[in-house]
Amino acid sequence: MNARFTFRVLGTALAAVLAAVATSLLAFVLLLPALLEHGPAGPIEPRWLGSAIVLPVIALASAMAGRSLAGERNARLASSVVLGLLIGTLLNLGWLGQQLTNGAHRAQPLSGEHLLVLLLAVLAAVLGFCSVSRRAR
Repeated sequence: MNARFTFRVLGTALAAVLAAVATSLLAFVLLLPALLEHGPAGPIEPRWLGSAIVLPVIALASAMAGRSLAGERNARLASSVVLGLLIGTLLNLGWLGQQLTNGAHRAQPLSGEHLLVLLLAVLAAVLGFCSVSRRAR
């Protein structure tokens, strides 16, 4: 792997993370008013709403990143796995950083959802990569 390709993988991972965060925020803002439940104490956000918005967006962003990587000359399946690992790790680090700055690090320990984000990003990046490389054969 040459340096140019390495920077391409890093840039693609960062672009996918930024796209996933921006799309998740937009979808959350647009869908929240329609999905709020009204209880006796006021509006209540459903617990499933965050995961239902964020996980599909992560899968889509990772798949598109893997698909864009497939056009590179040096791209291999292992590079799409690395891309997915980078995307998942950056998203998890961003989430943990946000939790630490809000002071919620004691209230919310690490959960299985962090591993799910990582595995989802890897699987989607590999599927996106394979969807292009199979057509080329």
